[in-house]
Amino acid sequence: MSTQRKREQRVSVFKKCLEEAMKAAKEADPSVKTFQEVVQELGSMESLLSKIKVWDDDLTKKFTELEAEFADGILEIRGKSKPNEIIEKLQFIIKRIASIKEWISFGVEVERRLTSQPSSPKKDQDRDRITSKEWSAMGVEAGVFKSQKAMESLQLSFNNLKKTEAKLCLLSFSIFPEICEIKKRPLIYWWIGEGLVTKGTNKTAEQVAEEIFQELISKGLINPVHKKIDPVDKNHSPIVNSCTVHPWIRRMLISIAKKAQFFNFDDAGMLISIAKKDQFSDSDSAGIPRIDSRRAFLMLTDENPFADLNSDNNNARRDQNLLTVFNVNSKIIIGDWVSKLRNVEVLQLGRWQSSARHHIEVEKNELLNGLGAQKCLRYLSLRGISRITSLPNSITGLISLEILDLRACHNLEKLPPDISELKNLTHLDISECYLLESMPKGLEDLSALQVLKGFVMGNSKGNACKLGDLAGGLKYLRKLSIYIRRDALIQEGEFVKLKDFADLGVLTISWDSRISNEKAGKKEISFPQNLRKLDLRYVPFMTLEWLKPSELTSLEKLYIRGGELNSLDYTNDGKKWNVRFLRLKYLKKLNVEKTGLQEKFPDAVYLEIIKFHKSSEDKSGENFVWNRDEEKDAKALKL
Repeated sequence: MSTQRKREQRVSVFKKCLEEAMKAAKEADPSVKTFQEVVQELGSMESLLSKIKVWDDDLTKKFTELEAEFADGILEIRGKSKPNEIIEKLQFIIKRIASIKEWISFGVEVERRLTSQPSSPKKDQDRDRITSKEWSAMGVEAGVFKSQKAMESLQLSFNNLKKTEAKLCLLSFSIFPEICEIKKRPLIYWWIGEGLVTKGTNKTAEQVAEEIFQELISKGLINPVHKKIDPVDKNHSPIVNSCTVHPWIRRMLISIAKKAQFFNFDDAGMLISIAKKDQFSDSDSAGIPRIDSRRAFLMLTDENPFADLNSDNNNARRDQNLLTVFNVNSKIIIGDWVSKLRNVEVLQLGRWQSSARHHIEVEKNELLNGLGAQKCLRYLSLRGISRITSLPNSITGLISLEILDLRACHNLEKLPPDISELKNLTHLDISECYLLESMPKGLEDLSALQVLKGFVMGNSKGNACKLGDLAGGLKYLRKLSIYIRRDALIQEGEFVKLKDFADLGVLTISWDSRISNEKAGKKEISFPQNLRKLDLRYVPFMTLEWLKPSELTSLEKLYIRGGELNSLDYTNDGKKWNVRFLRLKYLKKLNVEKTGLQEKFPDAVYLEIIKFHKSSEDKSGENFVWNRDEEKDAKALKL
């Protein structure tokens, strides 16, 4: 009997066990409905099993894991377990089945395309097979990837992208290691920095990039990773800030990027780091000339990637004219090679991974001393890099710089005293740099600035930039986040000037979690007329009298996370909120009822309440997530 036939029989056994368990259950048993869902999903998977001919190791592993779930005795212990525990177990099984169905459906589509295309004996004999160590480890059946036709069939999805910009952006995913979460924001900044995307009619470059990112998701070329709401309940929000790439799609992108000489890959499909370029011949195994890409990659195994930059040879001259230097997975960045580069436009040295656990550090702060010479540099990322205590004053010489990402540089204490020369800067992110005490002079003169994250309000004196200084000069500011330090000295009426930011659509205000109600004081806040998203964090006040629906008529998203807030009743000024997305998280003192929220926010399509105070209606105090139309509307309002 074939292995495939055995699997089909096992599914039949699973279904029979579930049906017997349902017969033994009472009609009122809350787990019955979930049992029925599992049976339905198994039936759907069973119909797919007969269509797939190729089983790779990952698919086999997923099926084995599913069998283990049934072998754990879920059906036998139903009488000994609580209904909620049974339901949770069954829901986990449903997720495993959904994962198997996704893999099978993808394999069926690949096989369909293979059989629908005419065969070329010559091409079959001249197969250009590029396998990497991690790809080989997957054990994918040779029938899928042995032939060049497989790559051609997968490439149809690439060719179906109408815009060249989307194709180039998609190729960028080929450099990332397999099965990793890629943070969206550094990715978009890279696209902008290299000029892969540019601003369009009435759209910023960032908005164009967001549309491309969503298009790649909608076409199934990248997989969205939703933010987890609560690890215990395994819920997730509709917000997508990261993504992954299916191994088969990644494989196809490597093949295209290599042939197009967009990136340098070796014959095994492995990315060639800058330190190993000299180890490869001028052509690959198929005789195709290997033209050096102007993109260099820092890898974990590189000790001193730019050791030859001081030399006067062809390799040094090649490296001096690099367009992009991208840190793929190097943990320690050494040397003072930055000053030797001549025409670099993108320095992505910081973290691109979704998780903050990925550690990067500089050996010496001197690495950045040569930054001022980079007159072509458009994008600089030092995100999450440790041991950077200050930025050199020479950074003000970056006359072409558009994006400066310093997010989560936790050791950063000092910025240049005056940054007014960075006239082309459109994005500045200094959020989570908690040792910064004030903002540099000249920030108010950066008239092109569209995004400013991490503006610090502290106990600053002298020439430091104040919040009130920004309104007059930053006319194009769309996103602003503010961090209020524990020792902040806030001038009277400073927050009232927020209303003068005519284009501001997203505003985040974070208070130091150690600020007391008395220390924070009652400051009046006025909001811009077109504000669409408001995010308040660690609110030190029990009430927010300035948070009124009549003052925020354009608001679509309201997030309040952490702090002393205990009521939303005072916000009822006779008007209903137009908010569609409401998230209330870690407000232990908040006394709120679900029905009351739905009355105050009648247009809401998504409500999320995490760890809130037990109300009269919700005796259990459990987390509450309500989505009116699943994620359909949620994705349409990404800000």
